[in-house]
Amino acid sequence: MNKPLRAVLVGLLPRDERANCLGLGYLKAFADARPDLTGGAEVDILDLPSDTQAEGLLTDILRRRPRVVGFVLNLCNIPQVRAAARLLRARAPEVFLILGAQEASLRPEALLEEIGADAVVLGEGEETFAELLGALRRSSPLEEVRGLVLRRGKKFTTTAARRPIQDLSTVPSAYLSGIYPWKAASKTESVLETSRGCPYDCGFCAWPNGVKPRHFPLERVGAEIGAILRRIPTGLIHFSDPDLFLFPERARVIIACIREADPQLRSRWWFNTYLGNMDDELAALCDHPGFIIECGIQTVNPSALKAARRRFDAAKVRRGFSALRRLAPKARVCLQLILGLPGDDLKGFLTSLDWCYGLGAELIHVFPMQLLPGTDFHRRRSEYGVKADALPPYLISSTAAFPAEDLRRARRIVYALQLFLRHRVCWAALEKTRGLGPLPLRAESLTRRLCALGVDMEAAFRRWDEAGSRYLTPLTIGSDPCSSSLIEAAAWEWARSTPAEVA
Repeated sequence: MNKPLRAVLVGLLPRDERANCLGLGYLKAFADARPDLTGGAEVDILDLPSDTQAEGLLTDILRRRPRVVGFVLNLCNIPQVRAAARLLRARAPEVFLILGAQEASLRPEALLEEIGADAVVLGEGEETFAELLGALRRSSPLEEVRGLVLRRGKKFTTTAARRPIQDLSTVPSAYLSGIYPWKAASKTESVLETSRGCPYDCGFCAWPNGVKPRHFPLERVGAEIGAILRRIPTGLIHFSDPDLFLFPERARVIIACIREADPQLRSRWWFNTYLGNMDDELAALCDHPGFIIECGIQTVNPSALKAARRRFDAAKVRRGFSALRRLAPKARVCLQLILGLPGDDLKGFLTSLDWCYGLGAELIHVFPMQLLPGTDFHRRRSEYGVKADALPPYLISSTAAFPAEDLRRARRIVYALQLFLRHRVCWAALEKTRGLGPLPLRAESLTRRLCALGVDMEAAFRRWDEAGSRYLTPLTIGSDPCSSSLIEAAAWEWARSTPAEVA
């Protein structure tokens, strides 16, 4: 009992992710603050790129001589975690191996078997992880710890459910406690969480939804903003809240804190929100050149909205968007769509795309539908005839209403728009034909004209599609000049075409 129990928590993010893994910081901060639960366990964190070699990672872990090792799982790092876990099992079989975060909670038993771990921490992990360390320290039955899935040979045991933490002030700040000193020069981004829980109940989302939101104290949020800026004064701060503007009064305080802490407007601030919650006062506060406001439209198709249990009020969204454009012209507003939603079809998706363009969005993100385990759509997949990958990233290949060929056509249009809207010439040509039909059909017409003139658009699309760009596809109404004289000539020739030719 005299020798302290050591635990190492490992987060593996893609190399292009330049933010700290906030979940690791919360787990360590809470464990450090609650020796009554952990038995005085010592917790260290390794926040590394996902392409870190397994041998090097293992060396880094073992030199700390841990009794417990925990991995944060996401959709991208499972192969790396699997490789590291196998080496760890071979060289240190006595180590207790834990998995956590959203991906682990989606399919705990399968991942315990696949990775060879001992336990999965379900949902919010701070209390569960601390109590687990205490149980291991005391050699107490792990079945008494709530919120776990345990592997016992070929069998699995799920312990009693744990309620989400109601008072978030009991979770110490990873930033204010000094957990994250930003030692790595590559860490130029930060993730900030001001609340947990989401009142919405969307069928495609694995977020703990339909849950009353809980909030961190506003004083703490303001202090964290200041602490981050002192360390990274020109970085990107991404708020992880599903809807930062859900409570406008609280949002106004947070935005005011940002503007006070960043008076020279040197940093970038990324928010997720539903534009229907936007009012004029809040919109005026958002007039900041570093603000990026991302709004999840997902679809305007009534059938898809109903299937997804998605709240959408077109009039409120238009008013919110209009308020931002009038009162916050310096901010960037991005709209999100999902391609391949159950209940949607090609016509519905193209209508949604044209609706967003017509609204005046300067940035549109199109995400392919992912059939995430644990979601309502996953449970009802047979009802909608959904076919999807069984493993991450769980991309759908077709639905009853959206067959594979229609999805491919939709991706071709997305690719064409991504290409065309980046270039002033093509953008101007599309604008010149605004009265000649929906944007997607005009893009197809321009694509056909380019192909007729010798531009191999199909080959370019195929390379893009095979490279996996369909996983995250930004459509940028853009600024880069078009350097190709052939494309420029074709665009203007097409723009001067007759309506019949364009349609």
